Amino acid sequence: MMIRLQRVWALGSLAALCGGLVATDAVAVGTRKFRLDSLSSLSGGDLKGVAVTSNGSVRAGWTLANTPITDASSVWSTVTLPDGTVLLGTGAGGRIYQIKNGKVSIAAETGTMAVSALTIGFGGDVIAGTFPGGKLFKLSPHKMDGSKLQPWVALTDADQVWALAFDTKKKGLFVATGPEGKLFRVTATGKAEVFFDSEEPHLVSLALSPNGSLYAGSNGGGLLYKLTGPGRAQVMHDFEGDDVRAIVVAPAAKGGAVYAVSN
Repeated sequence: MMIRLQRVWALGSLAALCGGLVATDAVAVGTRKFRLDSLSSLSGGDLKGVAVTSNGSVRAGWTLANTPITDASSVWSTVTLPDGTVLLGTGAGGRIYQIKNGKVSIAAETGTMAVSALTIGFGGDVIAGTFPGGKLFKLSPHKMDGSKLQPWVALTDADQVWALAFDTKKKGLFVATGPEGKLFRVTATGKAEVFFDSEEPHLVSLALSPNGSLYAGSNGGGLLYKLTGPGRAQVMHDFEGDDVRAIVVAPAAKGGAVYAVSN
């Protein structure tokens, strides 16, 4: 780590400097005095397990690991199960991989081009959305043995499934699709109905708020929709970008703000 020293008081170890990296004068237990006044001052360091905020504070951070999936070239979706197992939807023949205790294995195969969306739905089952064909698959978390899954629902007038959101209160699965920009609602029995038919080519992101409002982002015009019922939608914002790739709704205790990522 490159550090510009303003004054040398005495020769000594710099080990005690770890906790005082701020953008002000700091004294390292009586050995040296230094100043970090820009992000570039830290750019030469190796920040393992440490995070540096935009205001210069240093705190404990994540330690990243490398878990290779040798026979998958792309990851399209992910979901974390209650026990901490991470599922990855890939483009390797539409496989779903599981990462558990640092080990990778195939949880299921769909035989499609890609598993583009994953969520936890009815009874704790994992729902996978795929393309082409606009198919949904259901995977039990107790039977992730790498077997070939059969389609649970094949959506009409949809070729790509881009996002899934499960309404735990009303027990309904929302499915954002393309290329006709339709939003479906699927029941536990697999019955699918069009909930909203947009004028956009694709709906690519979904998020549910604590009060039941549903938000959807489009590809094409970069629109953020708010839906309060079947066919009842309003455009919250028209972004300059082409699409609204991700949406997050803050908890009600934190104001319920809606955050959107637009490309």
